[in-house]
Amino acid sequence: MSDTGGKSVPEEPDAPTPSQGIPRHEPSGFIQPAKSEQPADVTPEQPADAAPEQPSGGFVPPSAPEQPSGGFVPPSAPEQPAGGFVPPSAPAPQPGYAPAPGLPLPPQWNPQGYGKPGVVPLRPLNLGEILDGAITIIRRYPGQVLGVSAIIAVISAVLNFGTAFLLADNLVEIEQLGPAATDQQRADQAWRILGPTIGSLAIVLLITVLMHAILQGYLTTIAGKAVLGRPVSVKEAVSEVGPRIPQLVVVGLLYGLMCFVGLLLCVVGVVVPGTFFALASAALILERSTIMESLRRSGRLVSKAFGRVLGFLIVAYLISWVLSFIIQLPFDLGAGGTLGRLFGVSAPHVPTTGDLIIQAAGSVVVDTLIAPFSALVIVLIYVDLRMRQEGMDIDLARAAGTAPQNPPAPPQQW
Repeated sequence: MSDTGGKSVPEEPDAPTPSQGIPRHEPSGFIQPAKSEQPADVTPEQPADAAPEQPSGGFVPPSAPEQPSGGFVPPSAPEQPAGGFVPPSAPAPQPGYAPAPGLPLPPQWNPQGYGKPGVVPLRPLNLGEILDGAITIIRRYPGQVLGVSAIIAVISAVLNFGTAFLLADNLVEIEQLGPAATDQQRADQAWRILGPTIGSLAIVLLITVLMHAILQGYLTTIAGKAVLGRPVSVKEAVSEVGPRIPQLVVVGLLYGLMCFVGLLLCVVGVVVPGTFFALASAALILERSTIMESLRRSGRLVSKAFGRVLGFLIVAYLISWVLSFIIQLPFDLGAGGTLGRLFGVSAPHVPTTGDLIIQAAGSVVVDTLIAPFSALVIVLIYVDLRMRQEGMDIDLARAAGTAPQNPPAPPQQW
């Protein structure tokens, strides 16, 4: 608007500039607020003398006949109009700007997760998803999981067979004393074989712990690839876990020692170290940390969700125990072992070489099928805790290619 001798010339209004925040051409239905020093825009449907009565908010009162049925909602209604028009106070979001309060989130913001590129969705997991993920890894990578697990199971079974064979020979020596032997003679014979028996059992237990620690690290590598949906061969997994085998062995020994000490102190005492440090092997492999740092890392993650982790581990171990019992039962019945005596199928006797072979075959089957399940559950619990506590799902989504390299931050409320 220009002044000529102090008089306003309404027929030549100044065109608003973009710096005033008003577009040059407004779509139908928009009416801009009136200013005190400038007459309001005149539209064919609205006379000029009605401009001073225009509300300051820019909205047309409901009684205005020119207002379409899908127009603006009066200022008292905070909801967005049904006709699709955006009030001047809440302009449509432009590229690069956060939307106004109450508007839907941009499509690239995904609070529900980043899809399921691998065996589990990239978001916090529940118990069913963790158990299903462990089974899916076994089904998707059968050769990589069951093949290596079978090798370790055979090694453990051979060691157990040798120990049981020596123990059976010692029991035969006691039986050969005959009914004429005195109690003192039987006690002396028992004490004579007690030391070698305990020593052989300790060696077998130590080697078994070491083998399972190596298996845990190997399966952790497989699970890390499976979460991202990537293929992995036995050679690749072994090459990744190979340099970390000494650390895995030490972590496994420390974990077993802490559980043993807790068991000596109290039966329930084994639960605390067994839960707090259950994720140490996963942290050692996936984070490339040191031995002590992996133990501390496991403790920090579990400390924020101790009950959750304990519950998941109990369920996983119960499932493993039930499946092991079902699989081992026919082998033990055939060999006349402990389960055979429990069900009255066989009488107590010194096991023969054939009985020991049957029991060893059963242990190979059990360890091949069940040991990977519990180990993979532990890895997925570790992944779940990191996604819950540290937002690792974003990093996993980037690595899997299901999220942008720089995901947007949550929209700000102005």
